[in-house]
Amino acid sequence: MHLNEEEKRFAVRVEDALQLVEKNPLPRFIGFLDERQQGIARAVIRRSGCERTSFFGGYEGAERAYLGIFPYYMDCEKEAFPIDALALTFRKQDSISHRDILGSLMALRIKRETIGDILVGEGQAAVFVARPVSPVILDSVTKIGRIGVNIQKGLVGALPIERRFETIEGTVASLRLDCILALITRLSREAADKLILSGRVSVNFEEAGSRAQCLQCGDKLSVRGYGRFELDSVGQPTRKGRLHITAKKYV
Repeated sequence: MHLNEEEKRFAVRVEDALQLVEKNPLPRFIGFLDERQQGIARAVIRRSGCERTSFFGGYEGAERAYLGIFPYYMDCEKEAFPIDALALTFRKQDSISHRDILGSLMALRIKRETIGDILVGEGQAAVFVARPVSPVILDSVTKIGRIGVNIQKGLVGALPIERRFETIEGTVASLRLDCILALITRLSREAADKLILSGRVSVNFEEAGSRAQCLQCGDKLSVRGYGRFELDSVGQPTRKGRLHITAKKYV
């Protein structure tokens, strides 16, 4: 993987944690990690041969997640992760964004790595945080910007997941990464190849290893500078042998 200095230090941190759990068999956790960090961690774990690891962000499908490393005698249980879910409620006529909530939390001088996903819906939001900072947030947050909020530990009802997508459709010669990348970024094949070779493309949270890598429905792509995508569907070949695909871009 093409790692900058900060990413190299993070990789060493993961290696050290894996070795510590082997020497001192107690669970260890690192998080919250973004998709790039998760990809780096997976590469380190794969190289180490360790099998007792898991990623979890407080709910299924979380984008930011903790890495859990477990000793030989423990199962990789979700309940073991030091994550609290906080529920925010406010008037439905008020508008609060992800950025508003994140800004209010960062103003408390807590580290970004202690904040997981922030899901915002109508009159409510769910925030996943590291357990040690949970009391600070519960005691300090009464407003988001100028809007008054109620905050409590634990979720209230269903998760307010509100993800919006832009649909991208077109035909490709094959399901190779470079073909699909050119379509979804609206770049030439040559420009798409350069993105892959420069380490700016991740597939399922891991840096793409080859432009010839074949994708399948459900695969998630992250392209630095262009956004995040998911390959949604693949149709039947056209008369000329091309494949009609549909992809979703997170907006």
